[in-house]
Amino acid sequence: MALGPEEILLLVSRDPAKTAARLSAVRERRQEEARKKVAADAARLLRSANARFRKAERTSEPAESARLRLEAEGRLEDLAAIDNEAWPWAQWMYAVRERALLVPVEGQAPVHEGLRIGVPSQWNPDNVDYAEFGRVKGDQIGLREAGAARWVVKSTDEVAALNLEPGHLVPDWPADEDDTEEIRQYLQRQLAYSGAWPALGWSWASDAWMQRTWDRFSTEIIEQLADARSWAARTHQVPVIIDGSLRISRGSALRSGFVLPPTLAGWRQFLELAPTSGLKFTELKSAGTWWWDRTIPQTLLSAARSAMAAK
Repeated sequence: MALGPEEILLLVSRDPAKTAARLSAVRERRQEEARKKVAADAARLLRSANARFRKAERTSEPAESARLRLEAEGRLEDLAAIDNEAWPWAQWMYAVRERALLVPVEGQAPVHEGLRIGVPSQWNPDNVDYAEFGRVKGDQIGLREAGAARWVVKSTDEVAALNLEPGHLVPDWPADEDDTEEIRQYLQRQLAYSGAWPALGWSWASDAWMQRTWDRFSTEIIEQLADARSWAARTHQVPVIIDGSLRISRGSALRSGFVLPPTLAGWRQFLELAPTSGLKFTELKSAGTWWWDRTIPQTLLSAARSAMAAK
């Protein structure tokens, strides 16, 4: 029977035990390198699928959108066949069909808006630190601790450094984690004087959290914005429906109409009403950035005019 290189080394070694240990270490290192390569390749596949799904969402041509989604689905099929030990995120990757993912390049856990995690505390492993991911913007994502009103921004590298494991992605989330008093105090600190809405950082919030918070605190928020008296109050650009028309208002005028929610549903309503509002593109663009931190399509008004002309 022919002997392999490792068997020959053991036979000729003066210290077979030490040689065997070294060979085992080499094998483990190579296996680890192979796993890292598989994980990095998987990350590239998922980033590619993510890009195609997002482009399909932006494409108005049905055939092109379908083609992009088909390509993305093919990449998901490839990912589903990857060794779970090297890349254990297959069961969470399907969220990419509906929402943007932030995918660390070396194959760490992909995250997305609304994903909740529970990680053992670094100070006391018997305790669990809970957190929720928010909106994805480019290579950054919002994150807040359970019960907190403040959202912080995390880069892709910072998400990778969390070293999330599969067990961290299925936590027993606190049943009642929205701290009403914490949110009220945060609003008071941020809005009471200046009404500095963008400074809240809530454009990084998950849409579900923002909707819950707006449902409970919209009256207080509107009152604080309406009463703001600082120089910054003159820069407010709040989208309001007054007498059926979209307006950009500030101050006491906010009490005269319906303030559009700073949610995805509110954004969509804003885009629907914008073409018939009579507002200029620059006014709409500025308000969209101030209230939602979103950018209106360049063709929003021109497309609406073309559609009207075609009727």
